[in-house]
Amino acid sequence: MTCRMRNAVFCCAVLTLSTFAKCGFALPFIPAIPKGDISIQLTPIATGLGAPDYGFSPPGDTSRLFVVEQKGLLRIIQNGSLLPVRRWISKTWCSKRRSEPAR
Repeated sequence: MTCRMRNAVFCCAVLTLSTFAKCGFALPFIPAIPKGDISIQLTPIATGLGAPDYGFSPPGDTSRLFVVEQKGLLRIIQNGSLLPVRRWISKTWCSKRRSEPAR
C-alpha cells in the first residue's frame, strides 16, 4: 500500500467518524454520558502550601489535618491555621525509623 493510499484511507475513516459524531450517533461500545445536576463548592482551609498531594486526619482528631506536599514535606493545619515548618521531623524521625527492625 502506498503512502498516498494510506492517507486516503485514514482521511475516509476520520470523515466517517466525524460524521457519526456530528449526527449524534455513538459507537456501540461507548455509552452516552447524560448531563447531571451535581455541583460542588470548594472552600479553602489554608494558604501557603507549596503543592499539596494528600491530606489526612488522625482518627478522632478533628482539630488537626496533616498535609503531604510534593517534595515530601509534612505540614500540619491545626484549628484552621497552618503551623510553621518543623525541620526536625524529616531528619530525626526518618533516621530513627531506618534503624528500627522491620515488623
